[in-house]
Amino acid sequence: MTYSAKIPYGLRQDRLVHISQLTPAERGDRCGCVCPECRTQLIAKMGKIVRHYFAHAPGIRPCAGGAETGIHLAAKQLIADRKEAPIPLLLAQIEGMDTDGYKHTESKVIFPGCDRQSVDDAKLEFSLGDIRPDLIVTLGQVEILVEVAVTHYIDAEKLQRLESRGLRCIEIDLGDIPRDLIPADLEEHVFNYHRA
Repeated sequence: MTYSAKIPYGLRQDRLVHISQLTPAERGDRCGCVCPECRTQLIAKMGKIVRHYFAHAPGIRPCAGGAETGIHLAAKQLIADRKEAPIPLLLAQIEGMDTDGYKHTESKVIFPGCDRQSVDDAKLEFSLGDIRPDLIVTLGQVEILVEVAVTHYIDAEKLQRLESRGLRCIEIDLGDIPRDLIPADLEEHVFNYHRA
């Protein structure tokens, strides 16, 4: 992970809080936040010159993943709270050979795809045995696994497990998102920059 002393999100009472959501009275150690990665105390740096950010409290060795983990958790929280997800085109396709040896392909659109789709339900970190997606969203009768990737992407082994079980999965790529983002940046990237 890339080291980042400037952390945009702090964790307070199991909810992610962006630095911009704090009041001036919550600056410094009065923010009541801990690092999303290492769960140690954060302080809110809210000066007049530099963009506001969280930092590990004095005397605490900064961890390397606070910014990335905060972005990852905030994206999951955004999808779960809004009950919206970026759903790409879902297409069912089957191939077969006829009696003359000709190959035929049949396709059916299950969902036409859109950047922001209301979902019926969004479950965080729901275990499916050897697979634990970041979220599972339900769209009608269809369950779709959602992975939010900031530094860790779906690898070949996990992809094979998903495919062998016939599970639908989308991966939202937040790897290039600026670490000094504001909530509107996160929302834009979550709902408009996904990949299937």
